[in-house]
Amino acid sequence: MSPKEREDALLAIFKTLSQESFYEKLMELGRALPPFPAKEKSDETRVRGCQSIMHCCVTLENGALVVAIDSEALISKGLGALVTHLYDGASLKEALTFQPSLFREPGLFTSLSMSRLNGLEALLKYVLKKILQLASNPTPS
Repeated sequence: MSPKEREDALLAIFKTLSQESFYEKLMELGRALPPFPAKEKSDETRVRGCQSIMHCCVTLENGALVVAIDSEALISKGLGALVTHLYDGASLKEALTFQPSLFREPGLFTSLSMSRLNGLEALLKYVLKKILQLASNPTPS
């Protein structure tokens, strides 16, 4: 499934949720993320600009992106799960040409605090920076 198809599937789910259900779904997605490798938690993997502590690894394995995210805050972790869902498994070409619109969907993320929105933006920038680095040197990890 392409990142755009995954985004469309997420939109279909999140558009139907009440505000309370929206947060419950985010936390459910955050809890469902695989454990983040403790050895990968470092200053380099820390996402700056998030109010809570968040770590992210983006690697390339067998031509597909592997995105791992962890946060101490469950809602932030859920937002990270959305980003993971969009990019994990995508090829570099798919990731580089994908323009996510999920987070700009009118009314969908308006209940998030400004600090959470800033953290989400910082995470997206971090992931895209790592994807660009991998594209310039696509050596598998």
